[in-house]
Amino acid sequence: MSSNVVFIEKGTSFTGTLTAPRVVVEGEVKGDIMASDSVYIKSSGSVRGTIRTQKLLCEKGGTHNGFILLNEEVSSTHNKVSSF
Repeated sequence: MSSNVVFIEKGTSFTGTLTAPRVVVEGEVKGDIMASDSVYIKSSGSVRGTIRTQKLLCEKGGTHNGFILLNEEVSSTHNKVSSF
């Protein structure tokens, strides 16, 4: 896979804002995701926050609690991951 993908692996938790072309969530994200291409929430994944992206896929069992803004322009000239 390309470095343009940020993975949150199963069993891990991330708090903050993710900005990347593509984000795959198998663990837990507490914060916003801004993906210029796509967000994929796997069956074990959980997101609590706003998702801005062109495409969103959520497997059965995956969860999201927050706003979804589809077809939003997201500038991601480089990968940015910030946490608090």
